[in-house]
Amino acid sequence: MLGAIAQFDRRRGSRQHELITLDDSNAPALEGYRVLRTNLLCATEGTEKRAYIVTSPGPGEGKSITAANLAVSLAVTGMRVLLIDADLRRPRQHAIFGLANQQGLTSLLYTDQNNSQKMGGLTLEAWPRSNFVYYVQTTSVPGLKVLTSGGLPANPTELLGSAALKRWLNLFTTSEKVDAIIFDTPPTIAVADSTVLAAATGAPVIMVLEAGKTKRQAAQKAMQRFTKLGLTVEGIVLNRVGVRELVEEYEYNGYYYSPESGETQQPRLPFFRRPRAAAPESTPKKMRDN
Repeated sequence: MLGAIAQFDRRRGSRQHELITLDDSNAPALEGYRVLRTNLLCATEGTEKRAYIVTSPGPGEGKSITAANLAVSLAVTGMRVLLIDADLRRPRQHAIFGLANQQGLTSLLYTDQNNSQKMGGLTLEAWPRSNFVYYVQTTSVPGLKVLTSGGLPANPTELLGSAALKRWLNLFTTSEKVDAIIFDTPPTIAVADSTVLAAATGAPVIMVLEAGKTKRQAAQKAMQRFTKLGLTVEGIVLNRVGVRELVEEYEYNGYYYSPESGETQQPRLPFFRRPRAAAPESTPKKMRDN
């Protein structure tokens, strides 16, 4: 369990409400992404370059929004993050960040399939602009760059397991301008894309489950897809947890935060020291009859 993300208002077509990590409030969801970030950094402590694969058992469980907010959460700490939309079937990152998607990951891989021998010995900074910098887009978050999916290919599974992707990942991880890489991948049970990418890159997997929706058997089956191949599943993220179910109130040194009011309030006396409420006045039955 890497983290639990409280449910928050996501208005259709609104980036402001999908990227909750750009908010400066004390929303429980924002704190959930901070906990997720901390747990990931601690789990991979000592790793020079961090790469993660974000997926889910089925569609609609929030993997893309989780990947986007995790990328923002890492970038605001000063890390240089590259978010790659490797969902080559139903990409979402360009819509979340409001970016164009005419060029992207598929353009990068198809362009270099015929130039693979020229890549030997080159660094990411020395590689021609038309082959990398042209496809990577900047965002409003300092340090965060996004490589959108690009055009949808006819063979996404083969493309994600190609030698071209492995070479590019090697350039990403050896670059001085990239500290962390996050892959947004398709659902695990539906297609083999995320499994193939995990095997090709060796990156640990983050499994996103939706509270109250993801079936236990589906979650177990998705986990087995990776564990049977000896691939690392770093942990799970429980997404869209009801605020009341997540916690009634956060207490710290006598002060507590109430999700309902969104305010931090003064300490309360322990239950056994609280004054009893005055008993309501009642009129004796005999006097009412009279």
